[in-house]
This record gives sequence, structure tokens and C-alpha cells, in this order.
Amino acid sequence: MHTGLVVMLVGAAASGAFGYTQGILLTDGEALPVGKIGTADGLVIVNHAFSAPRTETGAFIDFSTDLGVYVGGEEVARQLVRVNEPLTYDGWSFHQNFFGPAARLEIRDDVGALLWAGDAPFTAQLDGAPYATLPIPGNSAGIEMQLRRDDNGVAAIFIVASTPDVNGTPSDDGSVPLTTIFASVLAEGDVATAPGAGFSVYLREVTSYTGIIARRDPAALLIWVAAALIMGGLMLTLRRPRARLWLQIRPGVATVPIALLTERGTDSAQYGAIIRRITRRLSGEGA
Repeated sequence: MHTGLVVMLVGAAASGAFGYTQGILLTDGEALPVGKIGTADGLVIVNHAFSAPRTETGAFIDFSTDLGVYVGGEEVARQLVRVNEPLTYDGWSFHQNFFGPAARLEIRDDVGALLWAGDAPFTAQLDGAPYATLPIPGNSAGIEMQLRRDDNGVAAIFIVASTPDVNGTPSDDGSVPLTTIFASVLAEGDVATAPGAGFSVYLREVTSYTGIIARRDPAALLIWVAAALIMGGLMLTLRRPRARLWLQIRPGVATVPIALLTERGTDSAQYGAIIRRITRRLSGEGA
């Protein structure tokens, strides 16, 4: 057990020095690199699909991601990953770790040209509800979004579009005040805009994002070896008979009272032999 503890400390130090861990947020269909961008044989992971089914009461039954790993544009591994069922490839492990809601949007200008399309993840909280912000490409304006549900549990997005007021007085923290362009509540399929806004926001659907933990730990084998040593030592300790010996040594008294306290696994018939063997050793007569 002591050896296992030492090996575990060495493994933990090696993991901290040479290991790599990265949290990656992926919306549906999104692909992102793992590790340092531009490295040779760099990995890219793709969220092919995320699933988080619920019971009738709204509790989550499970959550999992259909995850693919690509190298040089070729898929080299693919698996449905869960918290305790990671995908492993070339020393990397990819665990399901977290998830949350997202809004699939299309933002177009006044003539219908597409400015932005994709899934905006709600990674923050405002008044206890999922919250997100999104800048408008080619425009100084931006939108704030809050995910809400009506009395029937149907998801809707409360959206506020605003633009910086360059003539306004900055606040104490230096931020520029905003002028609201429009505010609206969008259900799936709705469009929000206002005369003179310059753009419109179309909510296609409410989706989800997944959070993957990518980890590469060259010291993982040391941790497993340490765990095996600790468990082996613990099993030996629990199975081995134990006993405690009490001696009372008093000045000027030639005799030494002995008390033997036995614990699990000790054969009571052996008590006398154990005490006699201890007595011979203490008296210098050998075993």
C-alpha cells in the first residue's frame, strides 16, 4: 500500500507536468480542433448529434454525443460517448461532461442577404434562465437572448437587439450605453425585426450543445499501477491475521506480565504457542 501511494504521487505529479486537458463546447454539426492549432497530425472532433432524452416528468434519462475524430480530413474514430464511456484514440480520451441549450438562428439584412447562420449556445445565466449574446456581422448592433418557457413548457426566446449610443454618457465602469432597436419573444419559426433596424432574426429551432473533455495523460498507466498496488495491499492487510502484544515492565521486578490481544483471523488454539515464541525471543533464546 505504501508503494502504491508513492507511485500515485509520482503519477499525479507527472500528470500535472505532462498531461493535457481541454474543455470543448460543440453545437450540433460543429467541428473544433483539439490541442494546439497547426500541430502536425492535429485532431478535430465533430459533434454529429447530441441526445438528452427526458422522462414524462422532465428529468433527464441520459445524455450522450455521437462524436467523430478526424485527422487530415479523414474520420479515424467514432463512438457514442457518455460520462463513463469515453472515446479513446491514440492516447486521447474524450468524455461527455456537460451540455446546454442553443438557438439555431438566421440573421439577414433588409434585402434578405444572409449575415449569419448557426447555433448560438446559451452559456450564461440571467435571472436564473439561460442567456447568450451575439454580435451582428457587418453591424455595430448586437442581440441579447434569454431562453424562456411558457405555461405549457414550450420553449421561446426573449430577444433584445440594441446598438451603442455614441452620444450617450458612459457609465461608471466605462461601458457605453445602449439604444434598444427592438425587443421580441420568438417561438420556433418566428422572425423579429423593426423598421430601420437593418436586419432581422429568424429562430429556426431551439437545439442543444454538448461539452466534451479532451484529455491526454501519459501518466495514466502509473495511476492504474498505483491503484492496483493499493488494492492489493489492502486485501492482504484485511486477510492477514492480526494481534497486539502488551507487556508491563516494572523497575526491580523480574517478571513481565504479557497480554495478547488477537483480532480477525487468529486461531485461538495458537495463543499459547505465540506467547511462548515471543517469550523465547525476548529472553534471547532465539525462535
